[in-house]
Amino acid sequence: MDPQGHSSWSHRVKRSPTATDRGFTLIEIIVAIVIVGIISTVVTFSMRALLSNSSKKTCTVEVHKVNTAIQAYYSENKVWITTLTLSSLVPDYLTTAPSASSPSGAGTVDAAHTYKGSKC
Repeated sequence: MDPQGHSSWSHRVKRSPTATDRGFTLIEIIVAIVIVGIISTVVTFSMRALLSNSSKKTCTVEVHKVNTAIQAYYSENKVWITTLTLSSLVPDYLTTAPSASSPSGAGTVDAAHTYKGSKC
């Protein structure tokens, strides 16, 4: 009992809630959800750009490998390749076929030695 004769339990029950006792308002929850949505959108588009740049760089490296293999073939045979499948270069001029080629392995190498595949 307190000095006024009230029990401490009843006094606690009757008090009005203060700012620290309340939960989040609907507006605060909506604002938090909007902020999380904006952040996730920015992160998603940033990751897409990074993955796209990575694929382009990988493709460029693979094209250079094929170009080097074609030049090595020319150095040994003194003739440029007119038709080529990447698998024909693998044992002698490439360790493995490039991974950035199209799923079917299709692509062309023209006289300037530029590769035209589906992922470049």
